[in-house]
Amino acid sequence: MIDRESAVAHAKRYPFALPNSSYLLVNGYTWPLHSDDKIGAGLLVSHRTDQTCKVGISDIIDFSRALGDSLWEDRIPVVAWGSNGSAEQLTRKFQVEGNPTVIPVIQGELKDFTVVYSAHFAQYGSIAATPQYTLGTSSIVFVTFLSSEQLEKMHSTEKNYTFRKFDDISLHLDNGMVLDTAYAYVSRHGCLYFNGGNIALSKIPCSKMLFPYMEEEEVLTLARDLVASDKELDEFIYENIIYEEIRNLRTEKLHEFSSPFEYDDTTIIW
Repeated sequence: MIDRESAVAHAKRYPFALPNSSYLLVNGYTWPLHSDDKIGAGLLVSHRTDQTCKVGISDIIDFSRALGDSLWEDRIPVVAWGSNGSAEQLTRKFQVEGNPTVIPVIQGELKDFTVVYSAHFAQYGSIAATPQYTLGTSSIVFVTFLSSEQLEKMHSTEKNYTFRKFDDISLHLDNGMVLDTAYAYVSRHGCLYFNGGNIALSKIPCSKMLFPYMEEEEVLTLARDLVASDKELDEFIYENIIYEEIRNLRTEKLHEFSSPFEYDDTTIIW
């Protein structure tokens, strides 16, 4: 049986612990990545020990290959709008005993998009993120560089989303890469829409914010008021976690308060 208190607390924490900089996820451990002028577009890694040691990018490449997983070759850049930028969430999705996992997660600035709330309830009780096209803005996002096997695993966790190729974008990454094409998940349920606009995630920095922003608990309270106003908030969240039918019915009701994703230059892959 799911512990109610911990499950509800978890739902309210979305998008979980987002880092302040790029990092490498290695078997559930994070290695912060830092750009360094002395090595140009290379990266240095600070190991999480009492004594910080810096490791060159070539050493990390060798290490990842020793695990049978190339760090950069044949990797797919996938923009993480919300919790997929969190090491906590990625570890839950990819940590399998006996199966080494290495994922570069690079921070960057994406122009003309804002990270907003989707019009659906996730299986774990949160209202999750999705993008919205907002010309003239820029958002700080993370990009996960996934192998083809990791991408298949990620697909299995994103049933509420389509997977799309984004063209003609401007995405400047901390490691010096500039992408005009990348991939990302877009909610199948549209963007939550209330009082004439979408609602942005307060934890995702965005310049020239065009929408009001909310914390997760605030948006869950709003959604409760819209679709089940008679319910106490924690009871509402817990029911969405444990009862799939109730969760789906409430998501359908939430569709009445949604607007479509408005960027045209994407191709649905999955």
